[in-house]
Amino acid sequence: MPVKSKPQAYACSDGEEFPTKKEAELHEELIEAVNNFRLAKERLGRATAATVKTADGDLFDFHRWNTYWFVSKHGAFGPAMRQVQFGYGTGVNLGGGDNARVELVLTEGDRHIYFAIAEIYSREENARKALAQAIREHITTKEEELAELAKEKK
Repeated sequence: MPVKSKPQAYACSDGEEFPTKKEAELHEELIEAVNNFRLAKERLGRATAATVKTADGDLFDFHRWNTYWFVSKHGAFGPAMRQVQFGYGTGVNLGGGDNARVELVLTEGDRHIYFAIAEIYSREENARKALAQAIREHITTKEEELAELAKEKK
């Protein structure tokens, strides 16, 4: 049986082999860039988590899986306040350095409900004040709509 020679291959740190040194070097650069990207993404996530604030201006404490309040300005029957509790099964989406995009994901059955940390309140009294303001704005909007309808009917 004749001896077959294997063409020379250049192995990279991830075990992948390439026929030329240039291709292997380019692949190593890619590996390094991906690793640096992952590290930077982790650092950004930690920095974001350390600085994100609730709607009432409190730093969000990822170690305080507790009760928070959410004020919905556009419910079926107008503004409403909802008590939400986050636990260890709660997912967290860290979206860049923008506080409004840092979300907690609450799972209720098959549904996933997303709450932006910047829109939840850590103190109930602040949520109640925000709800009162949302109700005032809702009433003002409805009064303006009714006034506009009355003008149209004349």
